[in-house]
Amino acid sequence: MHAIGAACVFAKIPVAPIYYVKRADGNRCGVFEEDPLENTRVLPHYNLLYVTAREYQYSAAEFGRLQRGLAEVIPNKWTPHFMWHVAIAAKPKGAEQTYFELALATYQKIMGRLRSEPKEGKSFRQMRVQTSA
Repeated sequence: MHAIGAACVFAKIPVAPIYYVKRADGNRCGVFEEDPLENTRVLPHYNLLYVTAREYQYSAAEFGRLQRGLAEVIPNKWTPHFMWHVAIAAKPKGAEQTYFELALATYQKIMGRLRSEPKEGKSFRQMRVQTSA
């Protein structure tokens, strides 16, 4: 699931596994907490990642891009953590921001739309997720 999440970042699609993958015991997954780079660069944005993943309407074409990326574009020797490290630290050719920074900009636009058009009967505050364990 961690690899799928990183592929979502490369594709600038909300990180689906953050919302859709649940632990059997019901506890929070704790993803990004053990890896130092992920902890300092990704974990502070957990609420943004979670809410956008939960509220986003994914398309079949987007999941097709993810499948193709994982099967054909991302090298097989890359571990899920290495994928996240590349997303966090590397910039696409000709870009001034990293893959993660570019994805965050997309997620912030989605969040802006959510704030301006909250779901019926829910305020934006109710849409937030508790991020502390």
